[in-house]
Amino acid sequence: MALDPMMTDALLGTFRNMVQEIKEKQSTGEDVDKMNEYFDRMVELTQTHSDMSAFNGQMMQENLYMKFSDHYGRVLSQAAVAEQEEKGYDDSTLLKQSIDALKMAIKRLQDGKQEAIALAREDNSEEIMEKTANIASSQGTIKMSKKDLARLKKRAFKESREDLAKTPNMYNDDVEVDVLNNIEPIVEAIQNLIDLGETEGMTLPRFLSTQMEKGLDKAMEGLILVRDACEGDVAFQKAYALSPYHIQKAEETVKVYDQLAEQSTFNIPESDELEFCTEKLDYKYEKDINKWEEIVNRWEEILDDLSEWSLSYTSVAPYIDPWKGADNPKKATIESQKILPGIIQERIRLLNKYFGVSFEEIFAHPTFKWKVEQFTISNSQEFVEFLKNVVYVQCKPFADLSKGDIDERLKLYNEKRELNPEHLNPLKRYISYYDNKFGEGRYQSKNSIPEQGECNAKAWVWSEFGG
Repeated sequence: MALDPMMTDALLGTFRNMVQEIKEKQSTGEDVDKMNEYFDRMVELTQTHSDMSAFNGQMMQENLYMKFSDHYGRVLSQAAVAEQEEKGYDDSTLLKQSIDALKMAIKRLQDGKQEAIALAREDNSEEIMEKTANIASSQGTIKMSKKDLARLKKRAFKESREDLAKTPNMYNDDVEVDVLNNIEPIVEAIQNLIDLGETEGMTLPRFLSTQMEKGLDKAMEGLILVRDACEGDVAFQKAYALSPYHIQKAEETVKVYDQLAEQSTFNIPESDELEFCTEKLDYKYEKDINKWEEIVNRWEEILDDLSEWSLSYTSVAPYIDPWKGADNPKKATIESQKILPGIIQERIRLLNKYFGVSFEEIFAHPTFKWKVEQFTISNSQEFVEFLKNVVYVQCKPFADLSKGDIDERLKLYNEKRELNPEHLNPLKRYISYYDNKFGEGRYQSKNSIPEQGECNAKAWVWSEFGG
């Protein structure tokens, strides 16, 4: 799922304006091509990420902000040089032009950030709620009268207003834009260059050589922000806890940065070398991450199917999902009873074929233990044990669940003992991460927090689980 266009427009609006400016000046060349390439990559990332922190982390790791700005500056500099060639060269004039360009760069950074914040703060909640109400009222419109449609739209609008009252910052992203657009280190580095250039008696050749000797040009690349982003990614991966490999990769990226910085004269890695090393880490962890996720997806499907198969025998099945919406709910439950055993057996066969994991081995596998320890397994311990030790044994083609076990399955459902009672812990962990980054209470001011709901199962105790 792509990021919210409201947020991405605020973040990328300044860069989009720069692209348009260069286009209107009809500038061409390699730097223009690279500038457009990096902007296209920014836009691509807005479509591949659904979490703003992950998006910004990758933007920083790829150093896209600074690479874009570097080539943009070169395009402007080349234009200034061309203009100067027509007038004739003069060191003092060129030095002044360089300093003026640096001052303009600071102004552009500051103005761009303020514009982004203002756009993110702009109150367009009424417009968004109007669109939301229109979408809601467009569902199933074929058989609805205009009066019914108007009533449905009014109700949807009312519900949106109620949500906004509970989460007043639902459509306000100014804090996020402010934090994610951390320009201060870059502004400081550029100001140091300006101060050097305005030193009494400074000449252009000495200005250029001194900035390289002191590493001021490297500081201006903004790679210190990349390290901050890498550290932030560690916190993000620990909050999400998708797998230990995600966390290891994030931690190793920080170590690689520090190692390259230690080897550098100015304690700042070479951007190309850092990019090469991070790409190596992507390649190093890609196989393990993909394998981990595939195994998890496969055994989760198996457990879901076992749950559905066993529930299809109960008296409540025709009145609940996934059967109640069928033309003939009773017939649909029977189809589940007949079809799912074969599907489950085939899923298990393929899991074993491709990953060497049998059904029994699922529950001792590192992926399963990780999900339990990180509270990201949705089922309770007693329900998993029931599926593993009771349901699976009977779930064979042309076989049915026994009467006594159907009664037990219905009891688990009615007594609400299927759900992991700590299923909200991952969300709480993420909220803690989000508030630590953007301010206490920020997440709740933007998002509705789901209620725990009635859940009567006991918490998982791994040492007592017979995996």
